[in-house]
Amino acid sequence: MNKKNITVWGARFKQKTSNLFQNSGASIDIDKRLYNEDIKTSIVHVKMLSKQKIISFDLETSNIDPLKANIVGISFSFIPNEAYYIPLLFPDELEDYDLTEEIVLGKLRRIFEDPKIGFMGQNIKYDCIILKRFGITISNIIFDTMIAAHLINPMKNSYRLDDLAIEYLNYKKINIESLIGYKGNQVSMSEVNLAKIKDYACEDADVVYQLYDKLFQKLKENSLLEL
Repeated sequence: MNKKNITVWGARFKQKTSNLFQNSGASIDIDKRLYNEDIKTSIVHVKMLSKQKIISFDLETSNIDPLKANIVGISFSFIPNEAYYIPLLFPDELEDYDLTEEIVLGKLRRIFEDPKIGFMGQNIKYDCIILKRFGITISNIIFDTMIAAHLINPMKNSYRLDDLAIEYLNYKKINIESLIGYKGNQVSMSEVNLAKIKDYACEDADVVYQLYDKLFQKLKENSLLEL
């Protein structure tokens, strides 16, 4: 394998799902089909990321404690309805996939630490703490959807990404329990089949990317951008 490239799983979302929640007033074009039957034909170069001004990203991890969590995979989105997932820990066997954690994070370090690229996420502090443990400091954090939603409506009971997707995008996300099971009988994300975790991770990054515009406008309308 050419180590200059990072092989990923890509997801391109097409099917409109505005009929899921008729009363929420918004929708995005998304579905959960594989972008390609042969996942290894979907390749993203690090230089693709380096050319972006804004990137949404999400870490899939092995533990909710950022001081203990290992990175299972990383998803990125910089185009609406499109996202990419780079797996690090997984139970599947991928032919010719020999990218180690060291190689992947080494390639991505200069992207995360580029001050010209703005990064956003959901509860991005969690991701930053984990990346810091692996020697990566994000230089330019521009937006956190969870914090933005709290500023817009501090009286809400929940700021989970699932809830924000329903409220602002009229979209119901993949339930994490469908991947890892329910409390008392859960598996680690590192044990989840790649086809499932890819869709889940890509969806997270894409939803955050699409929430950005809507939440930014809400903050602007309510004169909250300076907070």
